[in-house]
This record gives sequence, C-alpha cells and structure tokens, in this order.
Amino acid sequence: MNPEINLKIYGVVTIGPKWQVIIPKEARVDFDIKESQDLDIAIIDRMWFWIWSTENIEKECAMDNKTVEHEGSIKIWSKLQFVIPANVRNKLWIEPKENLLVIGKWKVWMGFIKNDDIEYMLNYIKENSQQ
Repeated sequence: MNPEINLKIYGVVTIGPKWQVIIPKEARVDFDIKESQDLDIAIIDRMWFWIWSTENIEKECAMDNKTVEHEGSIKIWSKLQFVIPANVRNKLWIEPKENLLVIGKWKVWMGFIKNDDIEYMLNYIKENSQQ
C-alpha cells in the first residue's frame, strides 16, 4: 500500500440549476476554503476537474501521467460555492441536477467526478495504492 496517496472522499454534491456547486464542509476545512477566494481549475484526463490553490499541480499530474487542461480560475462565492465554468461543463458533459463525487488529495487538489465515471476513480485509487 502506498502511504503517499492521501486521498479522502468528501461525499457527493448535486449541481445546482445554474451549475453551482457547494463545497462540502469537511473539504472547506481541510483545504481552508474562504469566501472570495480564487482557485485554479483544470480538467484532468478529460474525466474530471480539479480545483487547487497551490503551484505544484503540474508536478502532481506528471507523477501520475495525467493530461491537464488548464481552464482558468473560479471564485468562491457566498455559501462557499462556485459555478462550474461553461468550458468545463461542455467538455465533461455536466448538467444541472447531476451528482459529483468530491475527492481530495490532502492540501494539493480537490477533484470532482461524475458518478457515471466512478470506474475511472476506482482505477486511479488502485493504480496509486500499489507499490
């Protein structure tokens, strides 16, 4: 087992009618998310999107051989929510009322993946938990 995986599942969120997502409370605490904060957003492997505020996302993805498409930034609004940008929604076929699984790598990134793509997430965990 790889002790460096440090993944945590924060739960499932439902996309609001205007593509807004409320960040789970435990994730807000772990990642020190605040109102009016700007975070970077990227699509990873055309399967999910990550938000983060650290500089090492390229290194993180290179270690896992992941493709990264930087999509700009998001702003954390009141109620500690953000709106999924149109370019991200379109590339990942995200619609209102769909559910996203929220996963985080401690203090590095927070990822959102559609429930339909859970197989990809399980493979990611499996690959990263082997020595």
